Amino acid sequence: MAQGARHDVCLQRFDGRAGSDPPRHRRTYASSRGNRAETDVGVSERRHSGFQPSARPDEQPEDERGFHSLVVSNSWGMFHPDWDAMPGTPGSYFDDPLHPFFELLEDLASMGVDLVFAAGNCGPDCPDGRCPPPSIDPAHRRIGGANAHRDVLCVTGVDVNRRLAGYASHGPGTLQHEKPDVAGYTHFLGSRAFGASAADTGTSAACPIAAGVVAALRSRFPTDPASPRRSPAAIRDYLRQTADNPHQRGWNAQYGFGVLDTSQLDTAANVL
Repeated sequence: MAQGARHDVCLQRFDGRAGSDPPRHRRTYASSRGNRAETDVGVSERRHSGFQPSARPDEQPEDERGFHSLVVSNSWGMFHPDWDAMPGTPGSYFDDPLHPFFELLEDLASMGVDLVFAAGNCGPDCPDGRCPPPSIDPAHRRIGGANAHRDVLCVTGVDVNRRLAGYASHGPGTLQHEKPDVAGYTHFLGSRAFGASAADTGTSAACPIAAGVVAALRSRFPTDPASPRRSPAAIRDYLRQTADNPHQRGWNAQYGFGVLDTSQLDTAANVL
């Protein structure tokens, strides 16, 4: 399907193919998934407590400190710009690079923490009902906030047939243009958290799949502050370079740099 073509993959029905459990790995893995509170406080202000820089790898519990690496998986995002200061205004979580929350992300990345965020579910074909309506400025429906930060691996979603999910948010990003970075698998039978035949859906499901791939890499190539080759940026670059783009070379606003390709992980030792 060419870039820009309409996707008919709203993925409202489970396609019957079972997914496997995420691979086990011995990395410290943190997940933060929150629900929007019904208050007038900006949505980003309720996220700070889960992202304090005290999560640095060298301050882990003593029995985990030998693992060296920390992968943070975040399946939340801001559906509508009205949830915070409006885009284009100082302090806007959506697009102000000086927002204080982003300072926390930068601190974590500087400590060697790998950050993996979901792209969001405001895609043009079948967006979540909380997203801005199609009539709103398209610039306000792209990937924004921390999900578009340069220090984050931003993950969109494809089904097991590698079709882009119709609800997956499109780039570019508000803070960094080339977002999403990569696509991970979603809409598969995995956790069964919502019933025996209920699929795990959304870019929220694709995000921890990608985080598991990062953790698998870290089990072989742990964070090393003395080596730029082991930095979070190097991990992101490697996953972008080895991703399989089914439609074109390079980045596009739908798939990013392509679908994560774990068959390439045996080449990681050449660059990490």
